[in-house]
Amino acid sequence: MNNIFKIIIIYIINFKIIYFMKKIFFLSFIFLILNNAAFGKELKIECTVKKIDEKGNYYQIGDKTIWTYDLKSKEYIVTDDFIRHYHLAQIDDKYFLQFLQIFRYTGEFVQKSAEIPESQLQDFLNIDYKNQNSETFSKVFSKVNEFFFANKASKQNVYWQEYIMDCVKAQRRF
Repeated sequence: MNNIFKIIIIYIINFKIIYFMKKIFFLSFIFLILNNAAFGKELKIECTVKKIDEKGNYYQIGDKTIWTYDLKSKEYIVTDDFIRHYHLAQIDDKYFLQFLQIFRYTGEFVQKSAEIPESQLQDFLNIDYKNQNSETFSKVFSKVNEFFFANKASKQNVYWQEYIMDCVKAQRRF
């Protein structure tokens, strides 16, 4: 009887050890999958210019560009559908507001900029561009589009620019 009792105890202990090891393996497997696929830190994409609408002459249709994004950075707004960000640049006494938007399902990349008078930029001069958010992106989007079309129709020497590109992943799924 003692031998049977020992065998049963050993069987139960072995069963618990195997069950525990299976749980550890499963959790490790899930962690590796999520860490590599869903929570990748860097995204590298290669884009080909397909449409240009600009006052200057910086890109040509067919030009290729490579963009690298740190997906954990607060300088970008990263969702399942988009990667977005915005910038304000001052060159001499002129201001240029810009937004970029990548549609993650189609790979389409839109970059749009417009020269905007300083008097129209009060809401944008003191923004923390290192911590971007969707609400500010919407405001930038509206302001850039408003001045993009106004600048394009203007007879004054003001700047506008729009690039639309097709992008493919260079490293990770996007």
